[in-house]
Amino acid sequence: MKTFAIATLGCKVNSVESDRYIQIMEQGDYQQVDFKDKADLYIINTCAVTNAAAAKSRQRIAQAQRLNPKAQIVVVGCSVAADFDNLSKFKNIEAFISQDEKADFDRIVLKKELMNTLAATKQSKTRAFLKIQDGCEQFCSFCVIPIARGPETSVQLDELVTTTQQLVAAGHQEIVLTGIHIGKYGMKDESSLLELLKELVCIDGLQRIRISSIEITELHDDLLEFMANEPKIAKHLHIPLQSGSDVVLKAMNRPYDMAYFFKRVAKIRTLMPDIMISSDVIAGFVNESEAQFQETIANIEALDFGFLHVFPYSKRKQTKAMQMKHHLPGDVIKARTQTLLAVSKACRTKYYQSYVDKNVSVLLERHHKGGMFGYSEHYLPVVVKDYKCDGNQFVDVTITHTTDTMCYGVLK
Repeated sequence: MKTFAIATLGCKVNSVESDRYIQIMEQGDYQQVDFKDKADLYIINTCAVTNAAAAKSRQRIAQAQRLNPKAQIVVVGCSVAADFDNLSKFKNIEAFISQDEKADFDRIVLKKELMNTLAATKQSKTRAFLKIQDGCEQFCSFCVIPIARGPETSVQLDELVTTTQQLVAAGHQEIVLTGIHIGKYGMKDESSLLELLKELVCIDGLQRIRISSIEITELHDDLLEFMANEPKIAKHLHIPLQSGSDVVLKAMNRPYDMAYFFKRVAKIRTLMPDIMISSDVIAGFVNESEAQFQETIANIEALDFGFLHVFPYSKRKQTKAMQMKHHLPGDVIKARTQTLLAVSKACRTKYYQSYVDKNVSVLLERHHKGGMFGYSEHYLPVVVKDYKCDGNQFVDVTITHTTDTMCYGVLK
């Protein structure tokens, strides 16, 4: 039997898409091996959100060519559009699969079309990731994703309901809705994220629905009110901020200012006082002054986030920010990144500590140092001490103590 290996870089959407590629290859009579092993065919699912991610994607291609110079190499993902000038320098690539061609992955790679019987995710996972949307048309000045992913598209609502029913029947109790810009789900099809949620919560056996990253401008009152009153929807929202300075936000082409952001977060917490809100922030954007950076820190602390994903600003070709003047020196960007990581650690530590002596519902996933690990509704990482099971089990846990990276508890 022929073998294949796959390397996946970047976001959850790429992970979901890689699961599909794996299933296609297995249905095509290929056996998966580890990427560090010799294989007949290598798939590199690339990321281009930063220069570092694009470089790592190219490194995986080079690694595959070293492991087996005669192997077929298939390159897919955001770098195909966003970093093709560099990718095209590689010799003997079997296929570069563009965003528009991904649906034909089986035909391009296996030279045949498979029946549409693929599950939405690998069945070994406790939580299932459901891709509902792709593409982005916001064109933030720093971001290459609209170029890499193309226009916004949504999966049909009835297809998502059917897929979710299949995932629940396979044993999954939590579904994570993923996409590039999920707040825009259904906008071109006279549907919406709210309508999708109303359908999904009615599925028997589905215990928890988690919304992945979503923009503050797309958290409308009716969506928030439904979320607040529906116990199946996890009380956790990841809302990108990117900067806490109005001047920088305008330069980034973000569709809000800080007054709007604060107002909407207040609305969210009025409806859901115990919700966990996490965020993204970029360190060292073009022409960001020290005063603007300090303003960002102050606003992050005032917003009381649970944690941050911190990204150092990275020059990306084909973006408006690339053409702006006064890019900051690398050492300044690095220093500000480290400062924001420290702020994130303080936010996370504070949030975790607020749950000591409180009870949380945890979906256990795997064994961990004499106990079990899982996530709570509020996305707390929890280790349940002195307890073992096969996983995929909801338990009520009392949090006894925390660190800056983990919560520990015992069965209630």
